[in-house]
Amino acid sequence: MAAIISKVKPGSIARELSLAKGDEIISVNGARLRDIIDYEYLTDDENVLLLARTKRGLEEFDIEKEAGESLGIEFENAIFDRIKTCGANCVFCFERQLPEGLRPSLKMRDDDYRLSFLYGCYVTLGNLKPEDTGRIISQRLSPLYVSVHAADHALREKLLGKKVPDIISQLSYFIEHGITFHCQAVICPGLNDGPQLEKTIKDLAGLYPGAASLALVPVGLTKHRNGLPQITPVDKAKAAEIIDTARAYGEGFKKTLGTRFVFCADEFYIKAEKPFPETDYYEDYLQYENGIGLVRDFLDNAPKGVKALDRLELSGKRIAIITGKSFEAIMRKTDLGKNKNSFEIVPCENVLFGKTVTVAGLLSGKDIQKNLRGFDAAVIPSVCISDEGVFLDDLTPGELERRTGISIIISKPSLYDMAAKIKKYLKKTKGGV
Repeated sequence: MAAIISKVKPGSIARELSLAKGDEIISVNGARLRDIIDYEYLTDDENVLLLARTKRGLEEFDIEKEAGESLGIEFENAIFDRIKTCGANCVFCFERQLPEGLRPSLKMRDDDYRLSFLYGCYVTLGNLKPEDTGRIISQRLSPLYVSVHAADHALREKLLGKKVPDIISQLSYFIEHGITFHCQAVICPGLNDGPQLEKTIKDLAGLYPGAASLALVPVGLTKHRNGLPQITPVDKAKAAEIIDTARAYGEGFKKTLGTRFVFCADEFYIKAEKPFPETDYYEDYLQYENGIGLVRDFLDNAPKGVKALDRLELSGKRIAIITGKSFEAIMRKTDLGKNKNSFEIVPCENVLFGKTVTVAGLLSGKDIQKNLRGFDAAVIPSVCISDEGVFLDDLTPGELERRTGISIIISKPSLYDMAAKIKKYLKKTKGGV
């Protein structure tokens, strides 16, 4: 990969220099760029020497600007050199449980601290070289998101399937140099639960505030585990046990640290059939992207969304609201489908990965296709679609429309956004609003 410009903002310094889409930035201040982080770091100064390959040839630009002022350049990719891959063989690795025929990006087992800093991807820190450690500290790449799984060193190496540095020592070193972390533990019953989980919680809380939070996530198991280690799934009783453990420690930490620190993924509450905590439990939603607090946020905003949906005039159109099996009960907690409009909640079974996988984000296009007969349109949560605009099985929403003859509406997992997207669909089809 290279630092290829994808967009130049109007009125920007780059536009004044006649830089354009497709041009390549070769170096900044004499340094080759590895990624967008290098670019942002090196162009933050008042004086910037830019070497670029443009349509006119190789050009050098000596730029004077305000410190922190943007050049107005966006890139095709955030990483310009090779993405750091995962050398671990985690006993629960989801990528090793995938069938053939999925979109190619799913086969990339990345473990890159830069993606962690940029996008909140979880990494093990098990593949860092001395220069990586130095760069994290010198460029203040913080916070990072770390898959700890177990504080006990021997157990963590067993879970990861490789030799790695002691994670508590590693995190402590970074924290001493001003780097903070959000952590996670994928809970595998019989391996890192019970006393081992308590040790993990206590050891990481001992690093607070450098270690800012800990997410507990249930192991995800598909039907494609031939030849992989046997792992016990999280059942109702185990989910309740994990919730109780996290709550007990969280209440203690709230008094001593001022934060609950440890939080359970929404999926634990669904599996345990326990009520979701109230809004203030989630504090600042520090682990929202890790599935912690999404349901509470959805329920808190549902009344406004239902009112917006009630105002729509569907003119007899039947609209399916697609979701995963685990979210069906949550959707039915709202008044969706109880009004005059013909909205129908349609929970889809996951055939691709198996019945044990119940979240909407892992539904394939073909799984959804099987449930669309008889509808005029279907609302599909955006979590089913990649940034490239495809389902897990490489099917696009456009292809799904052509296969079914049904209009596909992509919406954020919010009833209010759903109402806005349906309104646009109705205008387009002249169904009225």
